[in-house]
Amino acid sequence: MTYLLACLALCFCFSPTAGETAHHESRFRLPGYLHAASTIGKQRTGRQSNGSPTKAGFEKRAWTRRVGPKEDLRRPILVAEGNWSRPVSDSQGYALRGRLVLYEKNIAKEKREVIVYVELQDASDFTGNSIRVFCAMGKSDFRVENTEGLTCVLRDSNNRSPRSQAFAFSGGIPQSEWLTLPRDGTLRVRASPFGIWRPKAMAISPQANQLWVIRDGDSSEYFLSGKFCIERNAEQNATGDPHVWRGTIDLPPMKIVNTGQHFIHESVVTD
Repeated sequence: MTYLLACLALCFCFSPTAGETAHHESRFRLPGYLHAASTIGKQRTGRQSNGSPTKAGFEKRAWTRRVGPKEDLRRPILVAEGNWSRPVSDSQGYALRGRLVLYEKNIAKEKREVIVYVELQDASDFTGNSIRVFCAMGKSDFRVENTEGLTCVLRDSNNRSPRSQAFAFSGGIPQSEWLTLPRDGTLRVRASPFGIWRPKAMAISPQANQLWVIRDGDSSEYFLSGKFCIERNAEQNATGDPHVWRGTIDLPPMKIVNTGQHFIHESVVTD
């Protein structure tokens, strides 16, 4: 109650008097919501006889839109997801299915990172052990004969494949490692190298030797599909331990449309 009374007192202290030009700036800061900041200039003759403002009574009205505090701006958002693949069973009946998903992460103004993930899900029709999979997301051998890990293809609506661009980067890449999928569980595994971006564009890099750039303003539809191959030779563990799964999953095409930057920093509109 004391805090509310103090706020009301401040409002009365700073309220403009009649006949003066008033410049009032209000900012609403509620974490996780769309924030607005306005600056309104009023002239002495800017009101009609009924008290409503005339069009000439406003020098300027500008709105600055912000989406949450900085920590919310950095949170990745989902921009595309593919359909689940058909279940793929190994010799013991353990089945997995997978799909591609695409997230976008804000780094700074006009700077965003697009991230490709592979999601894996237990699709076995019985209750067995947990499933152990080797995800070779950090591979550096991209010869055709090395099919382990993720291999992707991007095509447009005419089934043409845009050219992948050569690029260099100083960031890290995901590790190749063993992961355990719980019974009836789902895993999401990052495929994209870290820190890859292009100004005013979506920079899509499923692995360290592939980069497709879709510029802002390109309204074409693109489709990213792939194969996820788990080939790592490993002896089957003892009974009761996680089951080691090997096989290849065909990941259905995921439609991608560049609708521009999804994070709003400062979008100013004036009357």
